[in-house]
Amino acid sequence: MAFSPQKFGKYILLDKIASGGMAEIFMAQTMGPGGFEKIVALKRILPTFSSSPEFISMFIDEAKITSQLSHSNIVQIYEFGEIDATYYLAMEFVDGKNLRQILARTEELRRNIPIEHCVHMVSKICMGLDSAHRFRDKRGGQALHIIHRDISPQNILISYEGEVKLIDFGIAKTRSQGGKTKSGVLKGKFGYMSPEQAKGEAIDQRSDIFSTGIILFEMLTRQRLFSSNNDLNTLKKIQDAKIPAPSHFNPDIPFELEEIVLKALQKDPKLRYQTAHDFHKDLSRFLNTINPDFTSAHTSSFVRSLFAMELIEHKKQVHEALVKASQFDVVKPLHETPPPPKTQLSEISTVTKANRQTQTSRSVPKTKTEHHLDREDNQYRNRVRLQIMVLGMSIIFLSTLLIYFNKNPNRMIQSILDMKEPPPAFEKGEVPITRGQRLKDAVEAVGKEVSLLRVDTTPQGADVYINHELQGQTPLSIPRQPQNQKLHLQIKKRGFETIEETLILNEPHFNFNKPLVMLGIGLLNITTTPPSEIYIDHESIGQTPILKRELTAGVHKIKAINTEFNLSAETQIEIKADEMHMLDENDLIFKPIQE
Repeated sequence: MAFSPQKFGKYILLDKIASGGMAEIFMAQTMGPGGFEKIVALKRILPTFSSSPEFISMFIDEAKITSQLSHSNIVQIYEFGEIDATYYLAMEFVDGKNLRQILARTEELRRNIPIEHCVHMVSKICMGLDSAHRFRDKRGGQALHIIHRDISPQNILISYEGEVKLIDFGIAKTRSQGGKTKSGVLKGKFGYMSPEQAKGEAIDQRSDIFSTGIILFEMLTRQRLFSSNNDLNTLKKIQDAKIPAPSHFNPDIPFELEEIVLKALQKDPKLRYQTAHDFHKDLSRFLNTINPDFTSAHTSSFVRSLFAMELIEHKKQVHEALVKASQFDVVKPLHETPPPPKTQLSEISTVTKANRQTQTSRSVPKTKTEHHLDREDNQYRNRVRLQIMVLGMSIIFLSTLLIYFNKNPNRMIQSILDMKEPPPAFEKGEVPITRGQRLKDAVEAVGKEVSLLRVDTTPQGADVYINHELQGQTPLSIPRQPQNQKLHLQIKKRGFETIEETLILNEPHFNFNKPLVMLGIGLLNITTTPPSEIYIDHESIGQTPILKRELTAGVHKIKAINTEFNLSAETQIEIKADEMHMLDENDLIFKPIQE
């Protein structure tokens, strides 16, 4: 059943991403002054757990710990708050799949994840972990020694752009909180625990390293390392930590990589990698030896190829949800009384019944976009003040002249008689130049009504044209636009339909905000003999075979180059939405490259 967008405070919940035993996660949209919009992931406690002090305490711990972390491989927390007695976290939205979903899809297709992808992803996990492990309190500079304690495929996100993000610090611990759990209580997913964690012993950052090693083993071999018929037997296997050679399941694993995996999975923490940075360093060094040109773009192509059809459907659903969400009125006024100072996440301590009855919202500092909008407002007000001042001085000057000539009427008559017709500004047939037109507009604007035009789109990053002149990219504020005159607005973004509107601005602040409509996506397979480097619209996308490459609907230029035989071929193909297209040596006719 399709999810219907709904309001939750200042957020619009667009789609439900996941629902667990104690919380649910939504893709949400937040809206603010001037048409500001942002897509976030919103995690909120299920109503049945809203009255549980232990779970709320864990939820707040996650907010306090993760909000302090800032790293490209850790999902960023934007806000923690409470709406209608329900606690929530607003965080960075990652458009992609978690590693468990990727492993499940490769199992369905009976495909191995290529070794370089495994190494790259786990290397990025190590980078995020290293940042958390080494994090220091910003106030006192004290090392917090954060331990994640729940490293598992479900808590690793891979975006369609190839980004790798670590999530869910819900049961993380700092050294000040103690690394040992309560007696008889085990937290974390059993199959990904370290031996010391499975025994309920004190743990440190090396426990996270062991868990990451389990993930690398599973990715390389398509085998669960500690699978069993029940949790008790799983824990026993982990405590024994008898690790088979990964090459036993996948003979393509190089010896050097197998050594790295087995070092991360040493039963004795002293024999493991001592830091996530050391683990990352060895993985990066190995990746550089087998594929020095590997980047996140390769991971992006791989993930997209696994979920090509789902991605097309997902984008359609998101677009439909955004259209429905545009009907909600949640935008705050542009000029509102500043709120009282908000409570910082670091000041949250305990949750009491009294503070649950009051709706609160603890926010991170303003975004760059919000500061930019405030600055535009100030500049706009200063320009208006200057125009009023110039107009006032002009009136005073004219009044003085009138008084002077009123006292000396003969001089006024003589001045009029002495006036000559001014010479023409341009000779007949001469076209005036337009350089300096903006200065002319500014002079003419004195005393006239002008507007601050704000233009935004979903998604952002679209080119904005006013009267066929490029102004910048969305989100964009364009000051000093004349009121009650027609403006031709064009908005262009690759892969989306162009928006063309005629605007007549009739208020000091004019907002134009529209979702972009996708042109549609088709898939392209390319095979060549001999194997060749493929360029689509002048951009290199890798060597053939190219499988299930996503392209926007329309005509695309394809070029194939084989440097070994000094050959190249070019063609064009029209991609139709939601269709699979094929190119092979019959379509790409190779010719010698002209020197």
